[in-house]
Amino acid sequence: MGAKANDSVFTRSFSSLIVALIFYVNHQGDFLSATEIDSSMNKLLDYVNREVDVRGLVEGKGWAHSIAHVADAITEGLKQSKLSKNLREELLLAIVEKMCFQNDSYLFEENERMVVPIITILQSEGNDYVLMKRIREKVAELCNVFPEDDEALLMYRFNFKQFLHSLYFHLEAKDQNEELRTLIKYSLRQLNEPYYHF
Repeated sequence: MGAKANDSVFTRSFSSLIVALIFYVNHQGDFLSATEIDSSMNKLLDYVNREVDVRGLVEGKGWAHSIAHVADAITEGLKQSKLSKNLREELLLAIVEKMCFQNDSYLFEENERMVVPIITILQSEGNDYVLMKRIREKVAELCNVFPEDDEALLMYRFNFKQFLHSLYFHLEAKDQNEELRTLIKYSLRQLNEPYYHF
């Protein structure tokens, strides 16, 4: 963990897909205990928080795609009926935080993949208010640092906006969560107005 720009990311990333497969099979056969499910999801939560190598397609080596793969594992984990409710909320907040990553830009549709577990949580738990509160906090944070010409903050802004765009259009396609969609539109306007004077 914590390594960047070397091949260790492939081990971490593809291990996520193995976890996703185990959860998928368990969803059909129910062989994991609640303790095993929560423990596995806690490890995924720790991984999401600590992963720093977010490269997508690595020239000459193929797909690393750590963020997309862990999104798949989280999505399958969220389908487990024995998963504790507090973990669902922690994962929701961790995903938003990861979509505000400041050390690199997401260039390979990681935002689209991370929206899938968000939608899964919203459909099962209806945690709109938790997500809306965190979106407001992130928008306020970004508006407070405008017009800071700092590369990390610009990547934060870019990644977060891409995530909001993806979330909005996924919800729009399903015609769901109208209040959340309204907040996202307003948030994007707030983020864009200082730059583009809408």
